[in-house]
Amino acid sequence: MQKTFNPPSHKQNGIVLLVVLFWLMLLQIAALSNLSASTLQISNLRARYDGLQAQHAAHAANRLCTRLFEEGQIQARPWTFSTQPAYWREAGVFDGPFHKASAVVSAWPRSIYPPQCLVESWTLPDKPNSSFYLITTKGFGSVEQAVAWEQTMRWKENKKGEDSEEEKWRHAQRPLFPS
Repeated sequence: MQKTFNPPSHKQNGIVLLVVLFWLMLLQIAALSNLSASTLQISNLRARYDGLQAQHAAHAANRLCTRLFEEGQIQARPWTFSTQPAYWREAGVFDGPFHKASAVVSAWPRSIYPPQCLVESWTLPDKPNSSFYLITTKGFGSVEQAVAWEQTMRWKENKKGEDSEEEKWRHAQRPLFPS
């Protein structure tokens, strides 16, 4: 005996299918927007991490460069003007084929380049017994855009046979190189 298909007696319009498809579409849109927001947050966290990595590299290199300078292993570049040195702001001092900055270590963990250091010295005309030193370091993150600068300013003063030293440090702004 063969079974035959008998259509239902009431008429169906398929409205339930349309409602379910509409709800599925809304759920997909919500899932995609959450995925987009999560991707943006991950990207922001990576950028922050790279910035912190560069800042830590610059800070550690500044301490190491200061110590190496005190031990005489790094020479200061003389600044002939009476103003605060600005040689570190010039293009090519830290980058380029003939850069004057020195790498204080051969490599730095999770950094694209090792941190670099530049020491500049100058004297003021009204304080001939004083020597000022500007120690500038540049640290890197895992991408080239993640760069941090740090400076330490040291001065030595000789007053009537007494030597005194002071030190102050600051975060330096990224120099604006002429294009």
